Amino acid sequence: MGRNLPPLNGLRAFEAAARHLSFAKAADELSVTPAAISQQVKGLEDRLGLELFKRVTRGLRLTPAGRILLPGLTEGFDRLAEAVTTVAAPADDGTLAVSALPSFSASWLVPRLPAFSDAHPDVRLTLLATTAVTDFNDGADLAIRHARNAPAGVECEKIISESIFPVCAPSVAEKYRLTRPEDLRDVPLFRTVYPDGTPDDSWELWLKEAGVDGLDWNRVTAASYSESTVAVQAAIAGQGVLMGRSLIAADALSRGLLVAPFDLRLPSPYAYWLVWPRRTARRKAFRAFRAWLRDAVEDCCGRVPASTAPAGPE
Repeated sequence: MGRNLPPLNGLRAFEAAARHLSFAKAADELSVTPAAISQQVKGLEDRLGLELFKRVTRGLRLTPAGRILLPGLTEGFDRLAEAVTTVAAPADDGTLAVSALPSFSASWLVPRLPAFSDAHPDVRLTLLATTAVTDFNDGADLAIRHARNAPAGVECEKIISESIFPVCAPSVAEKYRLTRPEDLRDVPLFRTVYPDGTPDDSWELWLKEAGVDGLDWNRVTAASYSESTVAVQAAIAGQGVLMGRSLIAADALSRGLLVAPFDLRLPSPYAYWLVWPRRTARRKAFRAFRAWLRDAVEDCCGRVPASTAPAGPE
């Protein structure tokens, strides 16, 4: 079935100008002149019989028709770019770039990578440790994300749902005789904070479930850390009690560097997700890493119930 579409150059010019709200910036992106962008957009408007921009003193403003048209065109050009990248790239060159949080990388993934290399010596793996969420245009082939819900717009699979519970060095548990949650009233507590400075509320959730209220946070809070790995090291050093996460604290607990003094564990609202663009799925290196990661998580924390999500809109 034929497609009755306006000229592609006009659609590209509009999409770029609408994203930037600037003919000049669109021209830079497409390596043409601003006059050419303006002419192509005018041709598109004439073809559609609609005004797509309002020309204002300091730039452009989208009309209602322009706001409707932009998301579909952006998604369409993104899919075109992905399709071209897929067919133009080598089928599989044995390399794999993994984007992951520094905390997850340092405390859990890196210690296990030698086992992956031993099992798959033909795969050359690059680890991109970053807090930034990749759009897979930065060289990453797949990512491991910590999120409440399945990331949208990509293929993904849940790696593990975590639990949260207090952890501390054995010396701290002994010093403060931690046998009941109420004993935490007299112990230095510390927590992690999100990149924007917002405190993680895991302590509040756990203490409420444990029936401990009226805690004076100004008195008991020892410190806050923006990286979970650093917080775990602080707990190992005996600085106080940390609200731990099962995956990040797993190795320190198994080695006896940390203990969990109470039985109560709560499911965390966050989980770790393996995320990848469609073009990555056909690669042998990706399939090898995905299967190995499942097994490594099972060895560490037990089998994770299957939970996958198809690609969807951002």
